[in-house]
Amino acid sequence: PQEYATEDQVFKALFDFLLAFEKIGGFRPGAAADFHDLLKRQAIQKQAGEGRNKVSKIVVSLWTSACRAGFGREFCGMLNEVLRCDEGPMLRDAAILCRAMNAELVMRDYLKLLVRVWPSDSMTFRGTSMPKDKVEFFTEGVLYRCAMCLATSFKREKAMEFIGMAPDDRTPVMFVFHLHPTHRCKHALYIEPHSVVAN
Repeated sequence: PQEYATEDQVFKALFDFLLAFEKIGGFRPGAAADFHDLLKRQAIQKQAGEGRNKVSKIVVSLWTSACRAGFGREFCGMLNEVLRCDEGPMLRDAAILCRAMNAELVMRDYLKLLVRVWPSDSMTFRGTSMPKDKVEFFTEGVLYRCAMCLATSFKREKAMEFIGMAPDDRTPVMFVFHLHPTHRCKHALYIEPHSVVAN
C-alpha cells in the first residue's frame, strides 16, 4: 500500500485536530500541545525502525494509545466522536489521519489477506456501553455500517474489561463479530504489533 501522508503531515493533522478540540471543549491552553507531544513520543518510540508503511503504523499507534493527558479521554474516542458526527472543524484532520491509517489496515490483495493473523474461531469481541435507546436499535437481522474506527479483540475477556468500565447510566453491550472463515475481512487488521496497549 502507498503512504497517503508524510510523518510531518500526520503530526500536523494530529496537532490541529487536538487544538480544535481544546478550543471547542474549553480545555486549558496548552492541553493540545501537551497531549500531541506525548502521543507523538509514544508513537515514534513504538514504531522506531519501522520501514514499510511507517506513517500508517504511527497513526495506528496514536489511535491505540491509552493516554488521556489534558483532555481526560483517549485520542481514539475523540477521533471516533468526530467521525460519527461527520462535521465540524476537526473533520478534515480526522480524514487525513484515517486515510493514513487505512493504508495499513485495508487489504485489497486476497493472497496477502490469507497471511494475516486471524482468530482461530473467526470471531472477535467488542465490549462497550451505550444509551438504552441506542441498544434497542440492534435487533436480529438489522444491517448496520459503523461510522467510526472499530476496535475488537480476539479475547472475550478483553471485551469484558471494557464492559466493566460502563458508567451507571449506560447499558453494557458485548458485540460478537463473526468473520467469514475463507473470505475473511479486507478492511480489518490484527494491529497488536503496532498497538501501544497490549491486547
